[in-house]
Amino acid sequence: MHILVSAASRHGATAAIADTVAETLRRFGHRVDVRQPEWVGSITGYDAIVLGSAVYAGRWRAAARLMARRIQKEVAPDVPVWLFSSGPVGNAGEADGACTDAEVACKRIHARGHRVFPGVLWRSQLSMVERAVVSVARAEEGDHRDWPAIELWATDIANELAVRAAGGATPVAADG
Repeated sequence: MHILVSAASRHGATAAIADTVAETLRRFGHRVDVRQPEWVGSITGYDAIVLGSAVYAGRWRAAARLMARRIQKEVAPDVPVWLFSSGPVGNAGEADGACTDAEVACKRIHARGHRVFPGVLWRSQLSMVERAVVSVARAEEGDHRDWPAIELWATDIANELAVRAAGGATPVAADG
């Protein structure tokens, strides 16, 4: 299958999640294009789409919101779409990770699911306003991404696509 993995990332942490999702899907034999939403040309012709975004102050990045609208308008309803958000860190990561933009997109495009992954927080990369927000939230600095959980989620997507394509057979990754 030909899959688009697209993620709106500000500092590269969410893009790294998208790269891991893409690499995992490739191990199952899928052809995967990884693009930032603002660099995606046509979105027709893909057999599946994975769209993600960094979350800042509970909001998806504008490019991801625009991509979700494009998917709603341009992609056939039978093309499966999965969403992910990256952003909660430390104690904030223990919250439900609610993101209104992702919830709205999920409903509008009938996404197969939405997964929230803890993100990365380096205060040195933040603006003064963002530093104030994370201080109030008592967010912990560091890389909180859960790589095994990300790979497992991507494996679940690959398996669902295989079941969809093969009518019931569940594959084993090409490398193991």
